[in-house]
Amino acid sequence: MVSLCDRSDVVHPLHGGASAPRDPRGCDRPVTLLSESHRIVISLPIVRTARLALLAARNDSAVRRPTLVEPGIWVGGIPSRRCWHELCRAGVTAAVCLLREGPPPRWTTSVEQLLWLPVADRHAPTPEQFAAGCGFLDMTREQGRTILIFCGAGMGRAPTLYCAWRARRAGESLDAAIGRMCAARPVVSLTRRQLAALRSWSASPPRAVGKGSDRP
Repeated sequence: MVSLCDRSDVVHPLHGGASAPRDPRGCDRPVTLLSESHRIVISLPIVRTARLALLAARNDSAVRRPTLVEPGIWVGGIPSRRCWHELCRAGVTAAVCLLREGPPPRWTTSVEQLLWLPVADRHAPTPEQFAAGCGFLDMTREQGRTILIFCGAGMGRAPTLYCAWRARRAGESLDAAIGRMCAARPVVSLTRRQLAALRSWSASPPRAVGKGSDRP
């Protein structure tokens, strides 16, 4: 059972200018790169930040920009600063980040509610993470908030969580939920691992999460 406020590796509610949570892998040591002529020492956090910034810039392309999949819910990849400001102007006040590559970008921590579920690229959330994510989506939607669900490129992990929520909450079949997602965001490409996790999740009984519950 997971509480929405006592698992630092699963849930990170941030408010305003709060500092970003620590990378769950703890990879803060420097890495040494060797070549024939010189030796370069680079801090892994710097490399990680640069990589995520590049990915965010690529996500500004027309096919990878965040998609409004239904009123109040956006799905996409890491938003660039410019894209993030546009989303905030569109009413986004909550977010779910599924990055395992690093903590949520600093600029996204300006939202009122932020959930961080670290999931490796091309993998699916665990049943515990599915339950936490669906519970968070329930809570924010009941509050009338507009939310962004994002991962690296918005092609696998974020769509997987949205489909899990639709299948459990909207009373539609998993295939219908996946079809809805792919029709709204054609760039989506779920892996076999993600599809298998979705089928297992949709067939499993509801899971309790903290004081609330993962109810159908």
